[in-house]
Amino acid sequence: KAEMHKKAEAEKAERRSADRPQWVMEQPVPFIATGEDGTGLVVDPAAKEILAKIDKPVVVVSVVGLYRTGKSFLLNRLMNRTDGFPLEPKTKGIWMWVGDLPGDPTRALLLLDTEGLHDPEKGDRTHDVKIFTLAVLLSSVLIYNTKGTIDASSLDGLHLATQLTSHISSKACQDEEEMGDYFAQFFPMLIWAVRDHHLKLNVSGQEISAKQYLENCLALKKGRTPQVVAYNNLRETIRAFFQNRDCFLFPTPTTMDNLENLEHMRLEELDPGFIQAGDNFTNFVTGQVPAKA
Repeated sequence: KAEMHKKAEAEKAERRSADRPQWVMEQPVPFIATGEDGTGLVVDPAAKEILAKIDKPVVVVSVVGLYRTGKSFLLNRLMNRTDGFPLEPKTKGIWMWVGDLPGDPTRALLLLDTEGLHDPEKGDRTHDVKIFTLAVLLSSVLIYNTKGTIDASSLDGLHLATQLTSHISSKACQDEEEMGDYFAQFFPMLIWAVRDHHLKLNVSGQEISAKQYLENCLALKKGRTPQVVAYNNLRETIRAFFQNRDCFLFPTPTTMDNLENLEHMRLEELDPGFIQAGDNFTNFVTGQVPAKA
């Protein structure tokens, strides 16, 4: 079955390559890599050449998240593929993939896959925040990918947001109090994608939407104790910087036995609920997201 799938994908690729623009890519390529000094970041020259050839507005979608959470699958889904970005945790730096925006040939779609955050094997503590900052500044949409539920652990994964202003400067913004509103003008929409979600969403017996679920998790507590201040700090930062935000919940894509074969499975072989969630997510991103200014 895997060989048949590979052959079918190769035939599709051959059809897609006919008459396509020079900048439309069949597979992702490295975009941002670690420099020779081991700490700086450099742009891959080949990627820069591809980007320079794009002759229409570009919607830029980045995905960030903890390592080993399957970030790449969401980006492949946006290209209506199950292959493309490797599903194994191999991404280093930032990789990119360019194609037409599905349903809108007047715009291009640039997908950015960032390396997993908080990998204990990394030596440079500032590396994550540099990658995260670049993803924020480059994107029309920033997808934060987590698993299970929105809890303290998954929120802590976004603590890098509190360090953004240490790595971004603006001559127009000198007032510390206005930083949130000022930077929010330029920061992307935040989409929180919760994978393998299995809980029913209700409060006091009333069903709530995924977006309301996110807002409830970002609600602030009353009080000024050190514990409450620490609890509210990250939530206040996310609310201030990412004022346009939404949430999508994905059930498990297939049975536990099949998860290791996910990259070789066709979309129609996946769980119907997961396919529907992916369709809703894709339609939302491609239908409402602005081109990058």
